[in-house]
Formats: sequence, structure tokens, C-alpha cells
Amino acid sequence: MFGAFKPTGSKSNRHASSSFSSHHKSSHSHRHTNPNCSSTSTVTHVSSFFSPASTTSFLFIVNELQINLEPNRAAGSDPSVPRDQWTNTMPPQLATAYTSETIGTVFRYTNGIITPAQNYAWYRPVWNRTPGRIVRLDPNTNTINGYPIPYDNQWGPSTQTIFSCSPHLPIIVSETDATLGTAFMRRYCPCDRHYEGNYIPWNVLHFEPGGEGSSCPGVSFVNATAAGYTFVMGKDPSWMPSLVPMSYRNSRSGEIPESRGLSGQLPTVIGLMAFQGQPEHVDNVFLNGKWHENRWTGTSHAPRHVPKGGDERPRGFLVQVCLDNLQGNMPDHEENNLPTEVCMANLERLEWRDALVRD
Repeated sequence: MFGAFKPTGSKSNRHASSSFSSHHKSSHSHRHTNPNCSSTSTVTHVSSFFSPASTTSFLFIVNELQINLEPNRAAGSDPSVPRDQWTNTMPPQLATAYTSETIGTVFRYTNGIITPAQNYAWYRPVWNRTPGRIVRLDPNTNTINGYPIPYDNQWGPSTQTIFSCSPHLPIIVSETDATLGTAFMRRYCPCDRHYEGNYIPWNVLHFEPGGEGSSCPGVSFVNATAAGYTFVMGKDPSWMPSLVPMSYRNSRSGEIPESRGLSGQLPTVIGLMAFQGQPEHVDNVFLNGKWHENRWTGTSHAPRHVPKGGDERPRGFLVQVCLDNLQGNMPDHEENNLPTEVCMANLERLEWRDALVRD
């Protein structure tokens, strides 16, 4: 029998060291060379990059995570509340401290329009021990009959964990499923040498501009790898503080281009939107059209349901993005599915040569 999964449209159910930089360019090495906004590209509607018949589509899900900040002493765990070196409350490192996830709806993005993806669900065989993934269900038997390809590419993995911790540590993100105990707080001490080879660090948000001679000035490309700067690229963005906290505003002296949008790694951008949802009702952000045609149409105010003090419980989400490469109810075979390279190229162009959220 399959592990817990929730078909789209059903009621949500549950499974029973940080890189902290000030406003400067990070020297942290990263694996990608940002291709964003080459000198021949323009910031236009995503569909304008392709022929009118072309479709840019992907699947995504946001699961809200429930945590226990004081694991049971009897289990041999550290009972103290996890904190960084500046005493900000952090998400747990131990897998057992993640007690459940509120499973969200699987959504489909198609040329800027968000809709529930019928016959798709979230499947995780064993909580705290195995990764989860988006799956396709047979509508007649409600059993799994297809596996969309996770959007893992050279810029980053398909799955990220994102948390809001406190006003002084508003957003951290890790390129892993933290419920498996694979994320750690970077403290820049000798002990980190062990962790860096086996775990994925939490990082604050970082932003990169377009490339040299870019025709996309003012677009902020966000990433979870600590590459670039800890401030946005343009001034007066319409999505700040609704999506990105004011602590990331561009306060440099000199001429700053007007903000033209927010883009970059899809799981990070989607995770930032999720904080505008009420606890255990994050789906409403996407069901109610707050992200529509690559614009943020929700509130312009900062999220209400995030920690307001340093001792409050962090709030976090697991976000996964997959290719929309399965054709209808056709068997999941390579000859039936959409070409992977085409799906990947469309999404990479959407992330790095367009604005996922336009000003």
C-alpha cells in the first residue's frame, strides 16, 4: 500500500549553520553561472519568448511544516531550542523534531495562470525517513500511475525548505528537504567541515542582477545558494514587503534602476508567496489568484502570520517543483511524455530571462 498522499482537491491532512551576510556581495562559491537576461533578451510576458502555440508549464506544491523545538530528552536529543550564534531561533536540525506536514494542493502553472492540477498528489512513503514527491494518480483506481520529473537542474534542486524565523532573521532557505535532517546552521568553525560534506546549509536570501550589458536592469534574481548580494537590484519594488522583507531593500548610494521584477529559483519565489497564507490554509494564496499572469495581486503589506519576536516559533514550508511532462492519462513512458529538454529549457528561461513577479 502506498504511503500517505493527498489527491488534489481533497482536504489537507498530515503525516502522524546559517550563512548570515550583511549588505555585501557574497564570496561564497556556487555552482552556477547566472544566465539571466542576456543582452538579447527582454523582460516581457513569458509567452512572448515562444511561438503563440508554445506553452510554459510546471507543477508545484507547498507543504506547511510543523516543528517541535524541544525534542524529547529520553530520545537522546539536544533538548535546547535551536539558535544561531546571534540567538535567533532556528528551525530544527534533527529530523525527529519535524512532527508533521500539512499537505498542500498540487498546482499547475501555465503561461502565468495557476490552477489545481487534477489527478496529482503528494506521496511520501515514510515520514522523516524518505523524500516526498509529486505523483500522478489514476482517476479510476486512485493509485499512482506516473511520476513527473523533478525540476533538478544546474541552478538548483527541485525541492527547498524555507523558514521565517524572526524580524532579525526574516527568511532563510535550504536546498533540501529539512524534514530528513539534512539542513544545518553554518557557524564558521572547524566542526563545519564535517557538516559541509554531508548536509546542506541554511542561507539568507541572495539576489543577482542580469549579466553584463543586460537588457533586464532592475530585475532581482533570487537564489538559495548565497550567490550575489543580500539586497534587491532595483528601487521601490512593488513586491516589497509583501514577498521580500524590507531588510533586503537596496540602500546603496548612486543611481539605482527602478525595480522591474522578482525572478530566480522557482521554489524560493513560490515559498516567499506562501508566507502570505494563513496557517494551514496556504493553498488559498494560489487558489485566489494572488499570483496571476506573473504579477503579485495580493496585499502590498508584509505577511501577518510570521514570527514577530525572537522567541516565537519559526514558520516554514517545503516547496517542490516538477516538470509538467506527462501527457494526460497516457502511460508514463518516454515515447508518450513531453521531451524533458524542452520542458527544462522553458523553465530555465522563465526563471532567468523573465520576471516571475513583475512590477
